[in-house]
Formats: sequence, structure tokens, C-alpha cells
Amino acid sequence: MAELVPQSDNIEEVYCDPSTGERPEDEVRTRWVTLLKYFEKTYGTKPDYVARSPGRVNIIGEHIDYSLYNVLPTAVTVDALVAVKVKNSSTGALNLKIANFNPDKYPTRTFSLPLEKEIDIDATKHEWTNYFLAGLRGAWQYLKEKKGPSFVPKDMDIVMDGNVPAGGGLSSSAALVCAAALSVMKANSYNVSKEDLLDLAIVSERAVGVYSGGMDQAASIFSKRGYLLYCTFFPTFGAEHVPVPKPDPEITFLIAQSFVTSDKHVTAPRCYNLRVVECTLASVVLAKIYDITLDPDKSPLGFSLRNFQQEFMRRQGKLELPFEEQLDLVAQIADEKLSQEDGYTRDEISQILGISVGSLEQEYMSKFPVQAERFKLRQRALHVLHEARRVITFKGILSDAERGGQGLKDDKIRQLGDLMNETQNSCRDVYECSCPELDEICGIVRKAGAYGSRLTGAGWGGCTVHMVPQTKVQAVTEALKTEYYFKHFPDITEEKLQHAIVIRTVFLLVNQLLDSFELDLTIWPPSASTVFACLPLVRNTYCLLWDRAFGGLEKKWLAEIQPRAGQDDDDAEDLGGNGNDGRAGEVQDGDIVLEVNVGLDFGEDDGDDDQQDDAAPAPPPIANPNAEANAGPDIPPAPEGQQNGGQAGPHQQAPAQPNAGQLAAANANAILETSSVATSVLGALAFPAISTGMGQLLEHVLPKSWTTTPITHPQPISPFSSETLTSIWSLITGRVGHRTTEQLPQHADVVIIGSGITGASAAWHLFQDHNHDKAARMSESDISSSPIPSVVMLEAREACFGATGRNGGHCQPILFEHPHDASIGHFELANFYTLQSLIKELNIDCELYEQHGVRAIYSESDLDILRDHLEILEKTDPTLSARTKLTTDRSELASLRVPTALGAVVTNIAGRMWPYKFVAAILENLLTSPITKPYFNLHTTTPVTSIIRADDAPDSNTPGPAIWKLSTPRGQIVTPTVILATNAYTSALVPEFTDLIVPCRGQMSAQTPPDYLAGPNRLPSSYGLMSEGQDDYLIQRPNERGGHLMFGGGRQYGPSLGVSDDEVVDDRVASYLRTTLGRCLGPPVESKSSLASQPTEALQFPAPYQWTGIMGFSRDSVPWVGPLPSHPGIFMSAGYTGHGMPNAWLCGRAVSWIVRDVTRIITGSPPVSSVDAEEVEKKAVDSAIKNLGIPKCYILTKERLERVRIEYESVEIQDRLHAYKREGIP
Repeated sequence: MAELVPQSDNIEEVYCDPSTGERPEDEVRTRWVTLLKYFEKTYGTKPDYVARSPGRVNIIGEHIDYSLYNVLPTAVTVDALVAVKVKNSSTGALNLKIANFNPDKYPTRTFSLPLEKEIDIDATKHEWTNYFLAGLRGAWQYLKEKKGPSFVPKDMDIVMDGNVPAGGGLSSSAALVCAAALSVMKANSYNVSKEDLLDLAIVSERAVGVYSGGMDQAASIFSKRGYLLYCTFFPTFGAEHVPVPKPDPEITFLIAQSFVTSDKHVTAPRCYNLRVVECTLASVVLAKIYDITLDPDKSPLGFSLRNFQQEFMRRQGKLELPFEEQLDLVAQIADEKLSQEDGYTRDEISQILGISVGSLEQEYMSKFPVQAERFKLRQRALHVLHEARRVITFKGILSDAERGGQGLKDDKIRQLGDLMNETQNSCRDVYECSCPELDEICGIVRKAGAYGSRLTGAGWGGCTVHMVPQTKVQAVTEALKTEYYFKHFPDITEEKLQHAIVIRTVFLLVNQLLDSFELDLTIWPPSASTVFACLPLVRNTYCLLWDRAFGGLEKKWLAEIQPRAGQDDDDAEDLGGNGNDGRAGEVQDGDIVLEVNVGLDFGEDDGDDDQQDDAAPAPPPIANPNAEANAGPDIPPAPEGQQNGGQAGPHQQAPAQPNAGQLAAANANAILETSSVATSVLGALAFPAISTGMGQLLEHVLPKSWTTTPITHPQPISPFSSETLTSIWSLITGRVGHRTTEQLPQHADVVIIGSGITGASAAWHLFQDHNHDKAARMSESDISSSPIPSVVMLEAREACFGATGRNGGHCQPILFEHPHDASIGHFELANFYTLQSLIKELNIDCELYEQHGVRAIYSESDLDILRDHLEILEKTDPTLSARTKLTTDRSELASLRVPTALGAVVTNIAGRMWPYKFVAAILENLLTSPITKPYFNLHTTTPVTSIIRADDAPDSNTPGPAIWKLSTPRGQIVTPTVILATNAYTSALVPEFTDLIVPCRGQMSAQTPPDYLAGPNRLPSSYGLMSEGQDDYLIQRPNERGGHLMFGGGRQYGPSLGVSDDEVVDDRVASYLRTTLGRCLGPPVESKSSLASQPTEALQFPAPYQWTGIMGFSRDSVPWVGPLPSHPGIFMSAGYTGHGMPNAWLCGRAVSWIVRDVTRIITGSPPVSSVDAEEVEKKAVDSAIKNLGIPKCYILTKERLERVRIEYESVEIQDRLHAYKREGIP
């Protein structure tokens, strides 16, 4: 059965992958809300539905679809929207009203189309509604065929909107026509198939004078998220979704707009349509030369080069040849037979075909006009045939890499880039569809480091597409800005510049109908559009509640303290009188004037103030909004000259004063005058007191989530969201990228989620610590004595591509951070020595090096805090204290290479390492060791989207293992045991931890050291730099590997806490990182130089590598390790608060220890029965504390969950307080 165009009732399914829990960007939601409001404003009702069709970008295969050769495009996020209200037809005609969201540029049109006539579209007239009428025409003809001649279409009220750049090479016309045709189908209750929509859309667009081949419509209709679309057109249409294997190094498709508009409708006679005619003529001329009769095909003019190729090969008996060889052979004969380099005239072509010029023009140039004296058949045919060859090669490279399972390596990526460059060269020189601006952009981007660059779309302007290494995206973007946009458009706005460069191509499920779209009030925090829409309601509700609760008191209070107006002594009148007899005098000397403006006036007209005089105005007249409720007489208008700013002179009658009730219900701008200091003081005290009281009342009444800082709830990482910045670690190594089995296993004894250092440790120790008594390396003789579990590790991205593979390699135990709990310092020491021993034993080349740790202090408050910590540590644990030393001696600080620090704590144990390479080696060992290989199964790019309890599992208080069902895009897996090694992303799977572990973005740099820090002058230690609430970290890599200064931090300069996006480098943070080390680090003492002697340029270090990573910040600053309460069988180790390297390896071992003990107690020998699940877990935890020394404060318990929520503010507030405490901010 043919696939129908999908329908949905929410935009999440349209713009996002539902399996990942993504939400559309605010810009998208705001656009939809605005469109629907505009529709309601225009027609007085809401639309019934919205039809959508996106634009497309063509990766390769330019100008060959109308010759029926294969192409490789995909859809993009920009789209055309058609909002529709359906009405019954009652006039015997089809009535349409078509409005546009941009009415100034595209005025509203009304049509009444007779049912008995075909819709007539004047292709020579450039009218914006022609695109809708073209879609309508195709849909109407289709519906007549399906429903019969008696079919009567529905009337429609329409609003159209599109953000596909017109003439930008992203196929705005095809998007509009497809959306229009789709909207007509829906209006007439017909669910159309994708194939039928494609056929009618191709024909429909030709009604506006553009004879496209079908690629644009196919990409808009058939594209699939995460894939390129391989479209075939001969003999019939076919679509294949081609996956893009993981590239190594990471690449990005960047789209850059030239801002040269090429409207196909206007330029078609001499550009686009002329190329269609030239290609058609090339096919019929070649057919004539070889005496081949071509049957008509589905190309725009009925004959195509692909058709000729098929018949020529058939004639030669060579149809069995590989397609690439066929193309080469046809290109060879085209080169030989179409020999006229300067093209052919109409007369010359007519002579070859044996027809008159009139017949030639009638058959091939009458459907649409062309403007040319000579037709370059040779060049056009050669471009088409060579480009078709490039498409086959491009797809072959992708398919081979996918089948091989190794991803796209650098040499293959370069081949793809070369193919794109060849396409651009051919479009420029052979097909002549480029322009100087497009050529300039491609040259700039290639020079800046792109693998490949080419125009996309029809050409002659519009957009370019570029395949760029992830590490070069920033350089390419800056080059485009400085060398093209600022050069050609010096006044370009920042908004336009943002739209000029699209950093990544988003592949989408495309054509969809939305039956409805409402503001989603269940999402918190609400979107900007929701807040905007609700503000008037909130304001009115607040005012109503205030009036009900305090209105009477307010009136009484105003009546008591309302100051009397200045009056002549003879005419003094009590304020409590009728008021209409009183006169407003001038403010006298000594009077105190208090002006209070408490009005929001949301959406209200304040009147015209243009006529106000410079002199101070008298109080404005106040209308009575509730006249029937007032017993007093109506208030007369102000005399002429005193309204809206007129000032009463000494002998003029002033406007009457309103009474207290009228004042309370009137304009919020009130001027209160009094000669009493006491009443002024009362007012100054009363208003803040009342406001504070109301604020506290609202805080208690409203939901807590409304009155606290919202916490970002991270979402599971999609396997296609890994277009992220690559760290220097994984860039140099190459990612592991592995799936042990083609299909996801259906069951495992243990499933570990996450493949960083915690997950790797848990997996390693599940196998190595099978015997707690010996805790020794596993040998063949041990296997029979202890069952080996089957372990599946699931990773959303590539192996070790989270925080472990992106940190700074800083492995320094901070022994004095928790002086009241020395167990933490001892645990971090044990973690370091354990890593050191294992790395030496397995001979892992991961740059582990033991050295001193220096904690340099740059603020007095930090220095005071550390003094206190060291004094406490000396009392609580002299052993740890002996490993540390505080110095403030200037010469010692200079020898430590931190001459500008106020002080430094030196620890005699610290280290640096290559964390990614270490984890990669551990996983490789597990995958290849003959002992573990049968039991360990790693699956990368397999995100877990949910964990639910299986229906047949026992309840949480029943002995025995629960069964958990884990869902992924590749299927489900069930297991009795889950280990969450998910750190920052824990709350995506366990929402209970949303307020306990919060993602926090950190930024790293690999900087090139200057001479005074390079070679023999390299740094001797591992460093932490503490200043003004910031905690930065630094190591230096070995000289033989570049000696890079691996420096991270600067969180105070950019978005950090609550951010889970590691796809960008923040410019302010990057600047801080590049300029800080030059101010902090000094040359060796023996060099007898100083920072002051260094040239200015030496104080800002180059940073060839910059990236970001996401840490998991814990509410009480320490990790969460152990069983998840009320979830038997789920265990976790996460929330390291940026201090994972000194903790994670042994935390991973601890959680695996607990898992094995729980399993042993329940299922081991002797078997345990009738034991409460919590008691079993408690025994296992106690064993880990006793045997491994894991601090008790790390253990995840129900009591800790409750205590932390009571004793600690939110993670955000804790982080702020920590910074303020160090800065000395009160």
C-alpha cells in the first residue's frame, strides 16, 4: 500500500524526533502561534489545519533530475505553511481568499473560479498567488479523477507563510506548490499518498513556467530525518534513504546564502528553462545521429539523456555493464559527436533532425519561451553525464562505509569533498549556472578549510553548500563574515547575518498536516509566546483579587489620607465633600509631592501626548468606569486649555476633583499631594509592606515550580545529535565506534548506560571483581566457581564521547576540599593509585604522569578559606595534611611558575592523563579478551529513551530481581540490572533527579605554549587557578605530542549551569581562556626573565583546539553512588560536580561491587529467601564501604534524598553561594 502523507496534531512530531523527547525551538513555536493569531485576526476564526512542506538542499546531483538521472538531496527545516479554514461551497464556483503573513509585499487576493472550467494561470505574469493556484490546479484535476465529474470542491480561507528564501536555491517554489496541493487535498477530505502528491506537484509547478525535473518536490515529500534521499526517475520514480555514516573527523554541512536572488520565473527563458531545452536537444540529436527512436518519457519535454543512454546501451548490447561504465561510454560519444564548442544554431539543429526551424520551435520551445541564439549541447550533455557519475560515486562511498561499520574516514571524506568541488567547477565552467558571488563564496570556504563547496539549487545566485570539518566551522564562519558579507554588505544586520549562514543541515520528516495547534500550557517554563498571550489575563486576575481582598481598605485609606489640593484660604473645602465644588490650586511651597505610577496598561492607548507643554501639567481628567455604582454626580470635563496637559492659571477654574471611590477605580497615574510629612512617611511604609505581603502570599499560594528558578531538564542524546565539537583527545585518537552485534540483544544480565570512565569501570569490575574474597584478576580456573554475567553497554553517541572524552585530563586529588570528612581525600588518593597501577599493568599509553599539584590562589577570600581548611585538616587527619603545604612566599610562587598568585597550596600527589585513550583501551580489552569477549556487548549510537518496569516483574518489596525494559530507537532490551553511568543526563531517564543533578557546560582549550612555557621550559606541575568564584584547571601535554596547555574553566563568562548543549564554543569564555594564562604563568626562575619582559602578543596564546563538554553538578556537591531507592535492580554513579577524574573509576567499581553483592545475596549460595530488597541493598552497600573505602556521604539512600532537599538549596543557588563565599560577596 502506498505511504500516505503523515498527519499530526502537534508540532513536536513535525520538527523533532519524538523518540528523543526534543522540543521545537522557541522561534518555531512563536512562528506558529503568530501565524494562527494572524489567521484569526484576518478571518475572525481559527484555521482547521495547517499544511506544511519544507525546502531542500541538494548535496550532489545538480541540474540532472530533468534528464532523469539520480540525485542526492535532503529536506531542511525552513518551510512553507498554509493555514486553512474550510467552508461549504454555495455559489456554484470555487471561492478562495488567499492572504499572506506579509501583506505589504504579497497583497490578499480573492478568487471565484467556475467549476466547469480549468484553472487558468498566466505564467507570464509574476503573481505570488500563482504558486497556490498551481498546487490547487493539480489537486483539483486529481480529485476530479478520483471522485468523478460531479465533484464539488470546498471553499477555503487561506493564510500562507514561508521562510524558505525566495530565489535562494532551497526550492521555495516547490515547497509552496506542495503545501498548496496538500492543503486542497485535506480540505476535500482526501488522504493523498506521497507518490501521488509528487506526481501532481511536479506537473503543477510547470503551470507557473518552471519545468523542473522532480528533485525539489521529491526531497520535500520523501526525505527522512537522518538520511540523504537517493532519488531515481527512470523509468519510474524511486526513493532510497541513504544513511550518512559517522564521519571521523566530524563534519558539518554548512549552507551559506549569497543574497544574489535568482528567481526562476524571471530568469528561466535564458537560464533554467534554456538548460532544459539544451539537454533535451542533446538527447534527440544523439538519438538521430545513431538512428535511435526514443519513446517519450516523463522528462519535461518528453525526451531525456537517460532515455538515450538506455536505448543506446540496448542497441550496443551493453545493458549489463555497470552503470558507471555506461555513463563513461555515453560521455565519450557525446564528446565526440557533439563537437561544436561554441554551440548550435536553430538552423544547424533543424538540419540534423531533418525538420524545419518552425517544427523545432513548436516541438521543443513552445511550452515555455527561451532566449538564445546558440545552444551548447556538448557542454550541457557532458555536465549531466559526469555529474550523474559523481552522484553514483558519492552514494557508493557512503554505502561502503555504512556496510563496513567503520564510519567515514578522512580519506573517504576528502573524496566526497573532491566530488562536490568537481560539481562546482562543472557548474561554473561547463553548465554555466554559477555566478561570481557563488564562486567567491566557494573559494573563501575552501581556503578556510572546507573539504568541498558547491552551489545548491538552480544556481545563478542563491545558496551554497559546504562540507566542513567540525574543527574548521568557526574559521569558515569568520572567513565568510569578513571576506564576503562585511565586504559586500557593510551595513548587514546581525539578524540577517545569522540567517546567512546555517551551521548544520537538519534532516526532517517533512510534508505534514496539522489538524490543530494550541498554546501548550503544560510545558514549564512556558514559551515566550505563551507568556505573552497570558500576561493580560494574569494582570486582570491580579487586579480582581486585589480589589476583592483590599479594595475596601484601600478606599477607606485613601479617604483618610487623601491630601487636600492647594486652595485659597477663603475657599478651603474638605476633601470628603462632594468634590465637584472644589478647585485645584497650585502646589504651595513646603508641600510634598509624591507621584506613584503603578499602571501596566498592557495593550491600552495612553492617548496623544504630543501637545503637552514643557510646564508641569495638571492632573489629567479621570473617567469614571463604574458610574452606576457611584452616588456622586458626574464629573464635568476639564475646561478648555486644561485637558491633557493644559495648566490652570491663577485665575482659571481647575477641573473638579474626583471622590475617593472614583480615584481608586481610575487611571493608575495618580498625583498625591500633602502638606503632612507624617502621611508621606505612612505611604512610603505602607506600599512596600503591602507589596511584600502580596508577594509572600503568592509564593505560598502558587505552585512551587512557579516561584523557584526553573531547572533545565536534559533530554536523552539522539544518535544524530552528535554533530558536536570534537575534543583534541578524540580528534587525535579516532572514536571507538562499535556495535558488537548487528541487532540489539533482547536480554542481558546487566545493562550499563554510558561508556565514559564510570561505565567502563563498572563493566571492567563486573568481570574482574567476580570473587570478592580475592578481588583478583580473572583466570580460567576461576570461571567455573563464579558465573560471569552478560553485560550490554549502551551509548547514545560514540564510545566515551561525553564528559570523560572532553575533559582536561586533570587528575588531581584535592585533599583539603572536605577537611571535615577525610574519607573523601583518602578515596581520591586510592582512585589515583588504582588508575596508575592498572595503566602500568596493561601498558596503556595514555600519558599518565605523576607530578605535584599546585592550587594557585588569586583572591584574599579564597586564601582565607584555604587557610581554614588546612587548619581543620591538620586536626582531623594529619596524614593527609602532611601531603599539603600552603605558601605565600613570592620566590616560591615564582618557582612554581605562578608569580602573580597571592598564595598556593602544593599537594605532593597529582597527575595528568589522556582519559579518552584510557577508556578506549579498557573497552577494547573487554571486546577482545577471550575471557570477556563472549559476555560483553557494546552498542554505540544507541540512546536509551526510557526505562520502565516490565509488566510481569514483582513489586519493589518482593525478593528477587525486578525486570526492567529499556527502549531505544533500535529496539528494546530487558534486564534485571541497570547501571546508570549517565552523569549530567541522569534526569533524562530518572526525572526524580532533575533537581539533584543538573547539567553544566564547561569549556576547554588546547593552547600552543610560547617559548617560555615550551620544551625545557614546560610546566612542572598540574594546576588549579582559583579567583573570584572561578575554579580553572590546567595541565600540559608531553612535548613530543605538542606540549599543548590543556586549560579549561571560565564558567563565569558564559552560559554554564543548566546548559546541556555541547555543540558550541562561547566566544567570551574562549577569549578568557586564551588571555588568562599569559597573566598567570611565568617563565622558569633560572631564565631570569619575567612576565613583564614578555611581548604583549606572547600573553595571548593561540588555541587551535576548543570544545565544550557537559558535567553533572550535584546538589550537595558529591557524587550519588548506589542503588536507586524503590527501584530494585537500578544502580547509579553520577553527579561528580566537575571532579570526576579523581573519583569516577573507583565509584564505578563501587557500583559494580554493590551489583554483584546484591546478585550474590539473592541468587548465590547459600540462597537467601524472604529478604526485603532494601535490606539486601544495604548489606551490599556496607560491603562496598568496608572493602573499597567509598565515603558514606557518596552513597545514594532514601535518607540522603530527603535530607539534601531540605538542607540544600537548588543546585543553581548552591553554585552561586559557593562562588559568592569565595569572592567575599555578602
